[in-house]
Amino acid sequence: MASSNSTTPAVGETTPNSAATFLTPNNRGPISFNAGAFPLKLTPNNYPSWRSQFTSLLARYELLGFIDGTYPCPKLYANRSRTRVITLKERLQNLRRDGRPVSDYLRSIKAIADELGTIDRPLTDDDLTVYILNGLGPEFHEIAASLCTRDSSLSFDDLHDRLVAHEESLKRDEPKLDSAPVSAMFAAFPNSQTVAGSSSSSSSAGLLPTPLGG
Repeated sequence: MASSNSTTPAVGETTPNSAATFLTPNNRGPISFNAGAFPLKLTPNNYPSWRSQFTSLLARYELLGFIDGTYPCPKLYANRSRTRVITLKERLQNLRRDGRPVSDYLRSIKAIADELGTIDRPLTDDDLTVYILNGLGPEFHEIAASLCTRDSSLSFDDLHDRLVAHEESLKRDEPKLDSAPVSAMFAAFPNSQTVAGSSSSSSSAGLLPTPLGG
């Protein structure tokens, strides 16, 4: 007999050994599937494969429309207040990369943007691009300027790939920048050994000042 203290997970809630429950569109009733059916766990490096896995699943159960905006999402308890919207947009405006990897910074931006989407205040691609570029830092000014002059909008995924590629190119250039001061020093003093040798020869030739009292 089951314990009277047991609880039933809420809709959409999962526990390690439970099934997630979702409502299908068109009032076709709930469906459930075990959370262990997803062998691929999301990491910072496998998003495309992880996304493909979930896209296939959601399409199979006719749930993809809730993700791409085809169906309106019932967020019954979402805080839709104007204060909440302003707070989230202020966080976006003030968020900075501050030396973090670009992928980490973009995940922070996307989390806030997704929260705005759940309360029916989604951002356009251009708005999201502006927020992202504003917080990148001076080393990204060149690519930011080129992205702002585009005639067409960039999706978040495309922008992510371009910025990560730019970050990798900056890392490849770092050793060259580190060796530049050393090269400049040798270029400024190419004949340091010759100069030292000349001083030694001058001393041996009796060109040193005569000591006092000599």
